[in-house]
Amino acid sequence: MLKFAEVVLPSEENKTSFNTAEALKEVEKRLYLLKSKTDSLEREISSCKSNAEENILRLQEQLDQEVKASDLNFKLLTMEGLLTAFENNTMTVLADVNAELESCDEKTRKRLQKWYHKKQKRLESMLLEKDQTQRIIANLKHVQAELEKNRDQLLNRLSQVAGAKLKENNPNITDLSDPNRPLKLAEQFSELYDKEWTNALEELGEAKMEETSAIGLLLESITKCYQFCLRNSEQSLQAFLMCDDLDWRKGLDADEHHLLSETRKTLAKVHIRQIKQRFLKENPKKKLEKNLSHFIKKSLELCWYMVIQNPPIHMEVNFQTGAPLVKSILKEYTISGDTISFLVWPPLYLHEDGPLLSKGVAQPKPKPRHRRLRQSVDRPSSAPS
Repeated sequence: MLKFAEVVLPSEENKTSFNTAEALKEVEKRLYLLKSKTDSLEREISSCKSNAEENILRLQEQLDQEVKASDLNFKLLTMEGLLTAFENNTMTVLADVNAELESCDEKTRKRLQKWYHKKQKRLESMLLEKDQTQRIIANLKHVQAELEKNRDQLLNRLSQVAGAKLKENNPNITDLSDPNRPLKLAEQFSELYDKEWTNALEELGEAKMEETSAIGLLLESITKCYQFCLRNSEQSLQAFLMCDDLDWRKGLDADEHHLLSETRKTLAKVHIRQIKQRFLKENPKKKLEKNLSHFIKKSLELCWYMVIQNPPIHMEVNFQTGAPLVKSILKEYTISGDTISFLVWPPLYLHEDGPLLSKGVAQPKPKPRHRRLRQSVDRPSSAPS
């Protein structure tokens, strides 16, 4: 007796699952065939391109060899025809590829589009973050620039304060760019003696004035100019600061002292005009004024620059007759000697009780062997030596 194998019929659920698997296998098979055909088309395109390039090279070589031949135009047209045929062939292949791609499974295309949109959104988000980061960086750079600017301003301020503190009442530290610093004023004071003083002395001599009296008048004039400028300098400062206290300097710090000194130097020319007018008003015209006018104006100008230094340059005129003539401070006028007969030109000091800036000139008492007041020697210059 024959036995038949038991046949198990698939259930409805298994049948659905089987159909889905078969459909996926069919899709995969179509995709594989499509990929194979695409690869084949790409190889064909590559081969056509390679053949076309070889044809172009070959035609180019032929054209180079037959450039002077009579059928050059015909060969050029032939090459253009080949290029046109190649382009047409390429376009046809591309159209076929596009048609095949369009026939792909709709789900695959949607999945690719979804992936593309997702990546595009991510890119837009990253670009937005980049813009925000760049704005933050720009703001930080602006803040950094402001901080650096403030730092530089504070450093400059600190440097100015430190410099002013260092130079406060310290005339040994001077600004070499200042044309009216103490050493330059000492040179101008010596030039005043060599030029204006000499001219005034000669004019007084022509006016029949004795030389000793003329020297005394000129010394009195330069002394009055200095004391007048010194007095007006203090008064103008007290008026400017609205302070009656003689110790007004104690109320100013180093920076304020420096600023006040620089302001006075800047306005010196304006003040000098006022000083000259006040001096001439307080000193009535005299018979010999025309002989002293230029000397006095020049003296007032120079003395004003001297008294507005911080501290003021000191001019020493207190030398007693018969006192020893210190040759490190005073030069001899026309004769040699060891004791002072009279002062001719005052010495300058950097400040009161300070170092010597410019030597003065004095006439010594003649020694016993000398009978004449003047010897046939040249009058010395007061220029620093």
